[in-house]
Amino acid sequence: MGVVRLVRRDLIVGFRTLASAAVSLILTILLYVYVAGVAYGNIIGYVRVEGVRATYVEFLAPGLMVVAAVESSFITGSVFWIDRRLGMLHQLLAGPFTRTQYVLSKTAAAIILSLTYSAFVAAAVLTLNPSPAYAAGLAEALTVIPAISVTFSSIGLIVATKVRTPETYNIMLNIALLPLFFLTTAYYPQTALPPIIKYASQINPLTYAIETIRTLTLTQTTPTPQNIAILTTLATTTLTTALLKFKKMEITD
Repeated sequence: MGVVRLVRRDLIVGFRTLASAAVSLILTILLYVYVAGVAYGNIIGYVRVEGVRATYVEFLAPGLMVVAAVESSFITGSVFWIDRRLGMLHQLLAGPFTRTQYVLSKTAAAIILSLTYSAFVAAAVLTLNPSPAYAAGLAEALTVIPAISVTFSSIGLIVATKVRTPETYNIMLNIALLPLFFLTTAYYPQTALPPIIKYASQINPLTYAIETIRTLTLTQTTPTPQNIAILTTLATTTLTTALLKFKKMEITD
């Protein structure tokens, strides 16, 4: 029950305090789908994925879903710094809430936000391809989002507990996100990548999430066990690390 109360609070704080970030993310999604996706699609034509012919927007959708999930997951670190700056962190943990509940609430709130934004991507793409089969694939693809959300919300919380200011936290994330997104198959097929970038994409965890979603949406087949195992292992490992780090962290007013 304590976790539920904290999740509700985190969502309220997140929506109120980070409203401008939410608007920016929604605008970015719309521009990618309706402008970049359609424009590049007119130039490229169709993209083949595992023998299936897809429009560029359909190819792009899994990457946008993952990007939206990752960006919204980092709200954990931002809300943590809001709590710390206002002195709420000490009050919450001095009261009826444990450190484990605090971390789990941040993770749960991140999952809800990630699913919301990823579903928004899916809804936008469906306006361009409203076929029932594709809609079913996108709905099934949402089951992959929680693993990504847990992984990156945990990473965000780990980073937030290590840096000294929220400004440093935001700078570090902005520096890391751009290469993280572009060194994947989010925007282009792996076969089109230069050798060094192709290798980098193969060790980027986002690639496995994107390819898993592509398999579900475009081929409607079962994702490879390897991809599922990697995503599950990453989520479990990062969440465990975040819990351990937070338990050891010294909390002051």
